[in-house]
Amino acid sequence: MDSYLIDPKRKLHVCGNNPTCDGYEIEEGEFRIKGYDGPIVECEKCGSEMHLKMGRFGKYMACTNEECKNTRKILRNGEVAPPKEDPVPLPELPCEKSDAYFVLRDGAAGVFLAANTFPKSR
Repeated sequence: MDSYLIDPKRKLHVCGNNPTCDGYEIEEGEFRIKGYDGPIVECEKCGSEMHLKMGRFGKYMACTNEECKNTRKILRNGEVAPPKEDPVPLPELPCEKSDAYFVLRDGAAGVFLAANTFPKSR
């Protein structure tokens, strides 16, 4: 029988055109998605649940809301990465090279200052 997770409390077993199979069976209990033992993650943008997905770069969490395209990485230790922060504008710090101002950004190497027109002006 093939198994389908309906929700964390119920699992549905369904069989195809097998003549020896009675059809379906619903199993009650506590179930988790294979490969992820961490807590259920809430999307920081829309509040919906995030589910484990597998992509070409490995496992990640994706929002279940179809209108929200938010994703979060899964770190090597198995934990969900913290959400990316939006840039913090600092208009009191003008850029010397252009008429832009600085913003505080969160990048792969950590937090850094960049012009608000980054990456156009560096």
